[in-house]
Amino acid sequence: MGLLHTIILPNLFLGGLIILCALRLDNKISLNWFIITIPTWLLILPFALLIVLHGITSQNYNVTIFEKVAISSLVPIGFITSYIFGLLRLEGYIDWSLGIIFIPNFVAVIAFYLYTRQLKTVKIVPKQDSKENEKEGEGENEIAVAQN
Repeated sequence: MGLLHTIILPNLFLGGLIILCALRLDNKISLNWFIITIPTWLLILPFALLIVLHGITSQNYNVTIFEKVAISSLVPIGFITSYIFGLLRLEGYIDWSLGIIFIPNFVAVIAFYLYTRQLKTVKIVPKQDSKENEKEGEGENEIAVAQN
């Protein structure tokens, strides 16, 4: 079952996307670009949801829940918005330059940097024992939590 989800299905979606794009570029079909990229949407949206959920459930206590939601939502929203703007330009609905189209992508990269900073892992380090406990051999390591 793992092979099906990790290798076979994504490659079928990618193969379908490549075939549909080639047919559209050769003028064999006249479908809308949004319809042609449905395999991409089926792959992007679950990963976007996963990024948001992973950011919300991060264990960093220095960041509020609002900051977690905002930063982890900006990452997929920026990439998806740039993707939509690119498709709108392919269809001819907008006539923007590529610099303007990719502004949400640049914002998403900055948000991704902040996202990775908020997901700092919590290290578990042993607490320093006193010399008396070491000599007696009775001192067990207590766990102290420290952040990077």
